[in-house]
Amino acid sequence: MNKTYYAVKVQRVDGKTFNFRLPRDLQKAMSDYRKESDDWKSILKGALINIEMAPHRTEVQPPITVAMVRGVFIVDKKFMSTRSQFISNDNWKNVDNVHQLYKYMRHDYSFVNRCEIINDIKYWKTGRFNKLIWLFTLSRTKIHYREIKRTRRK
Repeated sequence: MNKTYYAVKVQRVDGKTFNFRLPRDLQKAMSDYRKESDDWKSILKGALINIEMAPHRTEVQPPITVAMVRGVFIVDKKFMSTRSQFISNDNWKNVDNVHQLYKYMRHDYSFVNRCEIINDIKYWKTGRFNKLIWLFTLSRTKIHYREIKRTRRK
């Protein structure tokens, strides 16, 4: 019998969508919630969640951004996982202060990742974001992928 995993379809600030598996701690929580509720998918739909822009395969942490959960589903395979920090749809929409949301989502990430996180939160709250920061995120992601390739060649 295959093991099943809870996964989410997320949308980044650039509009692109990706599928991510939920991390271990959220797997258990989703399993418990599914046993209690027929509407288990709604708990994460519309939530903001931290995702890595590239696999975490080097000593350097990849860029972290905040994406919106567009769907929740179950899969029978492992693939790249989200981070554990998320804010449910009703919580982030009812908070006017971006910095309140940022305090939780920033976790223990680097200064650069924190700048990217607050930029993304501003986008989800207002529809506007700093395009220069987003371009920097994309550049850092490309560099991170190059580093992964370089490490594999060794």
